[in-house]
Amino acid sequence: MRKLIIVFILFWHFPVNAEKYIVASQNFNYYPHYNFKSSTHKGLIHTILQEFSAFSGHQFEYRPMPVLRLQRELEKGRIDLIYPDNPLFNNQDIFAKGKYYSHTIVRTIGGTMVNKADLRKDAANIKRLGVLWVLHHN
Repeated sequence: MRKLIIVFILFWHFPVNAEKYIVASQNFNYYPHYNFKSSTHKGLIHTILQEFSAFSGHQFEYRPMPVLRLQRELEKGRIDLIYPDNPLFNNQDIFAKGKYYSHTIVRTIGGTMVNKADLRKDAANIKRLGVLWVLHHN
């Protein structure tokens, strides 16, 4: 994810009235980025927006929806932000016009390490998985 359509970063620099924004995401669990159905850990973007909300008074409502609806709903003005979003995800001629992308707020590197003896085992054999995420301030 290089650039995201999270314009809330701009709000930190310019005074605005507290408002309610609708944040849309793909309708599946994409933890550690988001899991809005969780009662405890809703993910990175929820944590970031909650911190911003405490500072600014803005409120955020989260709406999961099918991937193909995200850009159309944004174009229609029914949602305010999409997370994650990247200009490479979309048809530039149709959906990228007039959109603002923030600087990168998270970079993802994925991988796993297993014992040599476990190389051919499938996912059903996994008992524990650790997830690490770190926020960097530039």
